[in-house]
Amino acid sequence: MMTTTAQLEARIKELETKVEELTKEVMEGKVDSLRARLDELELQVDLGSKDFRDQVAPLVDQFSGRITELRGMVDAATGSAGDALGGLADNLRSTAEDLRSRMDQASARFRPGSGPSD
Repeated sequence: MMTTTAQLEARIKELETKVEELTKEVMEGKVDSLRARLDELELQVDLGSKDFRDQVAPLVDQFSGRITELRGMVDAATGSAGDALGGLADNLRSTAEDLRSRMDQASARFRPGSGPSD
């Protein structure tokens, strides 16, 4: 039995839809992972010194907002959203790297023996 062009096109469409669904699931997982890291960070901030909390709390709030925004982008990604999801993945990576970098800088200021970094 020979496969028709219409059957091939239908199968391609099914596969594209599956790829989009899987990509969205991966993005949701990454957002959830980022949220879990932020929750852990918030706990560490709560347990830290007042100076550390004052320094880091605005960063936590900023990144919490970015994560919420990213979650909305993932939830809204439908249809032919391959490019949008690719951009979202870049945004997720950027957010995670930015958070990690800023937290490393902030926590370095409060490590024993590190003194002021002026």
